[in-house]
Amino acid sequence: MAGKIVNIIEKTNYNFDQVGTPTQLATAFLPVGYRIRTLEYTQATLVLRIHDGSIDSGSLQFGLYPDGYLDATTYFLGITPLHFQTITSSTAIPSALIGGTSAWYSEYLSVGLLATTPAAPNLRATVSVDVCLRNADETVIAEPPPVLFATLPERLRTRNPRLNELAKVFKSLGLDVNSVEFSVKDLPEGFAAQAQSGREIALSPKLLASRSPDDVMAVIAHELTHIRQIRSLGFEKAAARAASEQRSHGKSGMRVVPSELRDMRIRDIDPVDKRFTLEQLGSRVADAVRESTGAQASSSRRPRSD
Repeated sequence: MAGKIVNIIEKTNYNFDQVGTPTQLATAFLPVGYRIRTLEYTQATLVLRIHDGSIDSGSLQFGLYPDGYLDATTYFLGITPLHFQTITSSTAIPSALIGGTSAWYSEYLSVGLLATTPAAPNLRATVSVDVCLRNADETVIAEPPPVLFATLPERLRTRNPRLNELAKVFKSLGLDVNSVEFSVKDLPEGFAAQAQSGREIALSPKLLASRSPDDVMAVIAHELTHIRQIRSLGFEKAAARAASEQRSHGKSGMRVVPSELRDMRIRDIDPVDKRFTLEQLGSRVADAVRESTGAQASSSRRPRSD
């Protein structure tokens, strides 16, 4: 049987400023809302939302009570609540208090309010209350897993069925690929893709039109490595380091993967390892992805990415 949500109290203001006296503590109890028939259910959750209020001391306690219903005019509530939520001076406003019970034996449940008011009261709150009912054996339908590379153009997702493997590679490098956004835009001549910030990769229209799935995977892997580098170093420091490495190694030299790096396993690579250039690290990851697809790894024939 499906569960249901019962709105017991619409948004209502309760003001107990005048209940107490100058010399003594006072309490007030009253049933609120209406009875709920619960024979079909085994679990009840009380949802108390505090919209507004002012509480210097004292408390407002909303509870789920067993109700021995007999007629339409009298409440036969149990003395002790099955579950309750309490609003005090330390309760955050606005907020929601949620909790429940699976232990009751009456046909009905009701919601009761117990106000405990100090001698110098300032006790008022605007609240709304729901009761959620369900059965313990109800089938819970799990949400489908998120789509990997959700912002990648659909054409590339359908042409690259091994994108899940790419996601695993970058998980080992500390990057959630679903935190990266992809866009398609014109790029400088010769660039297939470019990491433009710590969360966006721009893809050239030519990459969508003409590259093989293996090349596309390698290009994306290269740029994802740059995303990981930017997040570690910050955009300005990553750009400064890349410029310094280009001056030291030249445009071609900064991309050639040295044997020491090529012999390392992907899970052992630090994407910002200072022994290598940022481009060498990106190329190594791209080559590893290309190798995993069965294609021949060669940095020299990789479409240029930045």
